[in-house]
Amino acid sequence: PEVKMSEQTLFEKQRRIAALLDTFSSSRPAETPASTPGSSSSTSTSCKPWDRDQYLERVATFKIHSWFAKDDGLSPLKCARFGWVNSGPDLLQCVSCAAVLDCTLDPDLEPEAAKAISDKLKTQLKEKHTNLCPWRGNPCAAAFAQPETNNPEAARQHFTARLEGFTKLAAHSLPPIVDSKDFPLAALLRTSEEVMEKFPTDTCRKSASVLAACGWKLDTESSLAVIVCEMCFRRIDIEVYEAVLPPAAADAAVPDPSSSAGDATGGKSAAAPPAAGGATAAAAVN
Repeated sequence: PEVKMSEQTLFEKQRRIAALLDTFSSSRPAETPASTPGSSSSTSTSCKPWDRDQYLERVATFKIHSWFAKDDGLSPLKCARFGWVNSGPDLLQCVSCAAVLDCTLDPDLEPEAAKAISDKLKTQLKEKHTNLCPWRGNPCAAAFAQPETNNPEAARQHFTARLEGFTKLAAHSLPPIVDSKDFPLAALLRTSEEVMEKFPTDTCRKSASVLAACGWKLDTESSLAVIVCEMCFRRIDIEVYEAVLPPAAADAAVPDPSSSAGDATGGKSAAAPPAAGGATAAAAVN
């Protein structure tokens, strides 16, 4: 009987310990991801620096009204590499440890002081995480911030798809693009010849080719003539730029000699929308 009581006591202790552990586990607050303004769902708290889709989800949280005029080292593409999302005006929040980084810059600062603060913030992208945060010292690959060019055939197909979208703006017209010796425009014009024939003029073909090559595509969900970058998700209304008119429209447009140059364009800017001169379209808009 004495041995039997000892076994029962041991079992009771084990049961109580198990119950205590269950209580401890259930009392711990569940980790919740950092929510982003205007989004119906939250960004995943898991740290998957190899997951490009999650990386692009973080990039998409950066909006022009809440993340504006930042140093290139604080671009959405750079911040998202270290697990940050744009949680408010000039604010970053880690999707895992929920650390907050305030990137507000006083507009009255001297250029030297503003640069010093920006350099400090670039360092804090890596160090502001909590000590046990998995993003600390474990960012996404730098290649994530570049267009995918390791598959030339896929890159050509994506270019053609973006170019095809701009054919819907042929009647509406495209903004002019200034020729650049560094840009392989001639090679682009030889690409997707069937699509090129859908544009009414050579100028339209050049404009559409450069925009498509720099990652811009037509936003088909917008009722306006809006283009969006596939990498940084910046949006531009191209109607604010001077239009490239098809021949028929150009012949019909008889300029008034007494009007000024600004009136001749309806007050619109003659500059072309930013084209990403190099690796990404994001470099042109950040």
